[in-house]
This record gives sequence, structure tokens and C-alpha cells, in this order.
Amino acid sequence: MEFSKENLLQISENVNDLICILNTSLEIEYINAKAYFKVLGYINQDLVGKNIKKIIDLNDFNKMQKIIKNSNLDGLESEDLQIYHKNGYKFWFEVRFLQLIEKKGEKKIVLVSRDISERKQAESSLKDSKERYQRLIKSIKEGYYETDLKGNFTFVNKALSRFIGYAQEELIGQSYKKITERTKRKLVFKTFNKVFRTEVQQNIIQLQVVKKNREKVILETSIYLKYDSKNKKIGFYGIVRDITERKKGEYQEEKFKIDLTQRVRLRTKELNESEEKYSNLFQHSNDGIFLHDLDGNIIDVNQKVLEQLGYTKSEISSLKISQLHPTSEIVESKKAFDKISENGFVRFEVNFKKKNGEIFPAEVSSSLFTIGGEKVIQGVVRDITDRKLSELMLKESEEKYRSMVNNLDLGFYQVDWEGNLLNYNPAFASLFGFGQDEDITNVNVKEFWQNSNERGPYLTELNKNGFIKNYIVHSKKMNGQKMVLQLNSHLIKSMDEEPIKIQGLISEITEKFELEQKVKESESKYRNLIESVPFSIALINLGGRVIYCNPATEKLLGFKEEELVGYEFRNLPIINQKYLPMMLKRFKKAANGEVLPPFDVKLSKKDGSLIWINYQTSLVKLGENFLIQAVLNDITERKMADLLIQEEIQKLKELDQIRKDLISRVSHELKTPLVSICGGSELLLELFGSDIKEEARELAEI
Repeated sequence: MEFSKENLLQISENVNDLICILNTSLEIEYINAKAYFKVLGYINQDLVGKNIKKIIDLNDFNKMQKIIKNSNLDGLESEDLQIYHKNGYKFWFEVRFLQLIEKKGEKKIVLVSRDISERKQAESSLKDSKERYQRLIKSIKEGYYETDLKGNFTFVNKALSRFIGYAQEELIGQSYKKITERTKRKLVFKTFNKVFRTEVQQNIIQLQVVKKNREKVILETSIYLKYDSKNKKIGFYGIVRDITERKKGEYQEEKFKIDLTQRVRLRTKELNESEEKYSNLFQHSNDGIFLHDLDGNIIDVNQKVLEQLGYTKSEISSLKISQLHPTSEIVESKKAFDKISENGFVRFEVNFKKKNGEIFPAEVSSSLFTIGGEKVIQGVVRDITDRKLSELMLKESEEKYRSMVNNLDLGFYQVDWEGNLLNYNPAFASLFGFGQDEDITNVNVKEFWQNSNERGPYLTELNKNGFIKNYIVHSKKMNGQKMVLQLNSHLIKSMDEEPIKIQGLISEITEKFELEQKVKESESKYRNLIESVPFSIALINLGGRVIYCNPATEKLLGFKEEELVGYEFRNLPIINQKYLPMMLKRFKKAANGEVLPPFDVKLSKKDGSLIWINYQTSLVKLGENFLIQAVLNDITERKMADLLIQEEIQKLKELDQIRKDLISRVSHELKTPLVSICGGSELLLELFGSDIKEEARELAEI
């Protein structure tokens, strides 16, 4: 049936089916983009110009090719094919094939595809249903039951009656509870209820039931939903088997059968996949592959060989291998034949001659094996034209590289895995005390190590990582003078991943190394001092985060180091919020380099108790970083003593005030009568002084 392309394009944009137009090479020229994007997620750029093979299952693609080749393409014939969604999973489509002839007479192929994934799924479900029915029929000699939705038996066969010791009439109309223990009834109900809700049958369920004589037996049962003609759920049915006595044996036998079946299937699948993989590898390999006999007669070649040499399949099949080489390569080709006959394998480089006379270099890997009792040779041909060109360019680059290396201030070296020196620059020779005219090639670099055994760990690390940076080596010069070197090495491996060469740069860092060692010793002494002092020391970065605290800190506060380090000090549970603003203010001043006097605060220990701390902060530089060093001393006892002294002083002040008040009050009380007595004494002396005895007068004068 013939259609015009214009009519077809106009129709295609308004239908839900997928419409695709191919040229005779099966390349996509058109898709109805809306439908393709909606169903498969593709847009025009994804498919137009690509081969339809990109989105069709490989086996289905082969079927499609046969249909296009052998049918009339009248739209009457269809085929179910699997097409890939853009995300990678497959959908089933019913595909119809039509032929379209454009105005210019060019033939096109139209694929009209309809999504039938749901139908395929339904067919699969129907197939499963039939298989379940067949299994039921075959096993009907076992126990069989039917119940309503409440679990009351509506039918049981004789076998099931025999299993549990009840007559059929004793069970009909009875609940499942009659033969199940009270403790198991809930489990049985949940199992059947799950089948009811999910409508998914339970093929094998093991239940313990109680026979009429109260004996317990183990039954293996299946559970299926039962439907009426209107597809309404009306009950359950299933097959029952008594597995009490032979459960273990039957289980082992079934397991063996399943295992054997799986192994057979797996082995069959592996063989099929192996054959398919070989065919795919042969036809789609990026290298040319020949099959020929021991006389050089070509048996088969893949598509890549035809592309490499420019022959057709029929043309090349009439030639011998020797006819594909220039005359100058005949001797080399014969040597390869002799070697493969002797060893069964050979790899060599040789020139090939194309049909048009053009010569190109190739690497050939040939193997001898047997097919159907006949010895054949498989040759894998790789065009190495680009590689040869790259090698030439590499050689030129190496010359430039060598000139650059020779002018480096750092020592450059290349050694084999055993340590024999292959290449070096003048700076390397000078570093070890050799003159420029001395040839030290093949000298083993082990001689330059103060302890050659230390080279072992170096090689182990290099082989593991492929490179080493800033590796420290204790070395020595030709005259025995010791020095420290820093190596940056790179490992070169063969195609078989075997280490073959080491190259890199080397520099002397003796003075730097000795200085660093002194710094490390100083740091070690400082750390030991910090670790051993009886008072707490903490280091805080300028962001306020604790980065270190010594053991005395744990003893002081009760918190372990990991409970403090890494946290901002403001958020630590030891901080009393009353003092936090002042502590933050002091932290900021200390970070700016101000020298601050000690400060007393109350902190909380891990057990909840409070202690008085005298802490002093200062800005210190460790390495390249500025840190706040906080030194904490427990002054709780001193604080308690200060408080006690203050209380005693207060009491003394109060007693002194009482003393003053008493003196004032006594003075007032005594002063008034004394004035009267003094006045009376003076009057008495004045009036009767001459009449009073001497002793009495002296007393009055007092």
C-alpha cells in the first residue's frame, strides 16, 4: 500500500501511536515527536539520523530486518517488538510495516507502533494462572479444601480428612479454628487476610494443626482466592500436604531438584551467551579478525577486515593471507607461520596492502586452535598507522624533553625496577659528586642509599600508588658524605601491568631536614611539658573552637578530651552563662594581641558541681597559625578561704560597733549622777571644810 509522505506526516501528529519513517538503510528520518516523547521520552535530536537498531532489542531487530526484506509491507502484517525507553527499560509494541514512495520515487519504510505492554502483562498473568491450575490438577491426590470468606469449610477431600482424622461431614460448615490451636489462630487469620487484601496467592504455607485425636501435625498448604462468575471474591481454596514425617527428606529432595534445574539452565544460558558473545565480538570488533587454515586459505573475516582492506567478502574469501602483504613482507609472514605452528601463538608487526595498493602497518596477534577437528588460525589485525605516527612524534618530543631536562636545576633520573640507572641529567650527576664527563649509566642507585634496605618500603609504596611525592631518603655522595634527599617519583608499567621503570626529580634538603628535626624535637618537648603540668591548658583557634586540652583538663572538669575538642567554647556545658559575655569580650581582646590580667570565673564540672577557676589567656603562634592559649587553675579552696575571711572581718566590724555603742551608752548613764556628786562634794568642802577630818576631806576632794 502506498502513501504520500505529506499525508502521513499530517496524520501522524494527531495520533497516539508511534510513527517512524526509515530510509532503506534503516536510518530514522522522521518521528511524530509528541507521541515519542510522551511514550518513550525521546525528542527529535535523540533519534533522527540514527539507526533504528539503537532503540530496538537486538533479537527483535533481526526479526524486523527479515520482515522488511521478505514481506510486502502493506500494513497487514504486524510483529510484537520490544523498544527501549530513553531511561533504558523496555516496552512491548505491536509494530506494523508499510511502504511509502515519495514523489521522487524513493522508497521509505513506515513503522506504526502501538503500546501493548499491558496486554503482554495480561497474557503473562493468564499463562501463570494456567500453570497454577495444572499444578493443582496434578497434585489433587493430596489434600484439597475450600472455605468461605469467614474461614468455614465448604468442601474438603478425603485425603485432607485422613490427614487430620475428621470425617468430611464433621468439617463441612466448621471454622478453621476447629483444627488450629488458639495460639496459632491469629497467624492463620493474618495469612488468609493478606491473600484477601493483596489478591496474591500464597503457594507454600506451613501450618501446625491439631488432629481429632489431639495429635499435632504439620501441613503444607497453598492459599488461593476463589471468585464467582462476576469476578467477586467468595472464598479460598488450596492444596494440602502432610509433611510431618517426611518434611526434611522432601525438602532436601526438592532443594536438590531445584538446584540441579538451575544449574542446567544456568549452564545452558552460559553456553548460549558464550556463543552469542563470540559472534558479536567477531562481527563488531574494532580490530580486523581473520580465520584461515595452515596453508593460508582464508575461511572467514569480520566486517572490520573488509573496511581495512577495501575488499568484499566474496573477493577476500578467494585470496590467501600471503596475497594481502607487500612482496617485501613475505619472509616476515612466513616466519610468523612457522612460529605459530611451533608455539601456538605469535604477535608481530607487518605491513598490509589494501585493494587499492595502499600500504599500512598493522600489529597481528595470531592463535592456533581446533574447530571440528580441523586446525585453524585466528589472526587479530590492528591498524597501527596512528600509533606509528604517534611514536614518531613522541621521538621528536623526547628530544625536546631531553634538552629541557638537561637544563633543570633539579636532578632528573630514570632507573629500571632493580635500580640500575638508565638516564639522568647533569644536575643529578653533580648532586652525587660526579663530573660532567663521567658516565654513570647502569650504576645501581642502591649505592646512593645510606641503608639500601630502606629502598624496599619505597618500592612497595610506589608500586601500590603509581607515584610518590616528597619522599625523604637518607643518601650519600660518591665520597661517602651523607645528605638528605627529597624524591618525587613516577612508576612506568608494561602492558601487563608489570613495573619496568621509575623516573622522577630529586633535590637535596639536608639543611631543611635538620632544621625540621630540631623543630619537631622542640615541639615534642613542649608537648611533653604541656602533658605533664598539673594545671589545665587548652588551645582555642580564632574561631572560638577548642582544638586541644591536656590531661589535667579532664582531671579538673571531669570531661574527656573528645567531649571538649572540636566544639566552640561558648557552647560547652562547663560555661556559666553569667560569665559568658565577659569571657567573649576577653577572648576578642586576646585575639587582637592585648595582654590581659587573670580573671576568676565559676565553671560547671561534668558531675554538675561548681568550681572557681582563675584563667589567663594569651595569643600564641604555633606553626603558621595563631591560637588562644588558656591556662586554668582551680582556686575553689582559695575562694572559699577568702569568703571565710570576709565573713570573719564582717563579724569583727559588727563587734566593734557593739563596743562603741556600749561605751557611749555607759558614759551617758554615769555622767548625770557624777555631776551631782561632784557639785555636792565641792559645796560640802566649801561650807564645812574646816570641820571635816583630814581623811574625809581628801576623799571629798577626789
